Amino acid sequence: KGLVNNERPFVYDGVFDGLSTQDEVYAKVGRPVLHDVMRGMHGCILAYGQTGSGKTYSLLQTETADTTDTSEVGLVPRLVSELYVNIACDFDNVYEVSVAMFQIYNEEIDDLLEAKKQNLRVRLEQRGEGWYVEDLTWHTCDTPEAMMEIFEVGRKQLKYAETHMNTFPFLVCRWAASSSSTRRPT
Repeated sequence: KGLVNNERPFVYDGVFDGLSTQDEVYAKVGRPVLHDVMRGMHGCILAYGQTGSGKTYSLLQTETADTTDTSEVGLVPRLVSELYVNIACDFDNVYEVSVAMFQIYNEEIDDLLEAKKQNLRVRLEQRGEGWYVEDLTWHTCDTPEAMMEIFEVGRKQLKYAETHMNTFPFLVCRWAASSSSTRRPT
């Protein structure tokens, strides 16, 4: 597509209004990405917008006044929970789940899990399979609780500008599935 009236067209898959629920957002955004990732594809969910537009609420909301009401829980805790449910139900593969967190702030990449690692570099993998952040700290997570604990550590390291307009925290999760000749024990 070209420019229309000297303006760049933007294409998107959907829009959520202020009445959309966390359940609706997860069903339309989170679950399909997780499904594809469990099938071996790469997945990415990115929230971008001004301060107060709902990014933190939509992605990261973990606590509610009523601990039995999970309707307000955000995308990341839902993804983590469903990821481990899917892994537990897959008896044909063995998974290892690792998590890293980094922030792009003023065009610098900082590791959110090890404060000393700042201004990291993006590199192309030697086999040409994609890009990675060099020297990023990765933690193996055996449970959803372990992943959420590591996530909280990273959240506490976030830097914010006055306007929050140039701050991009990333939660990066990777896992590998290996086929096993015998099914995992139940």
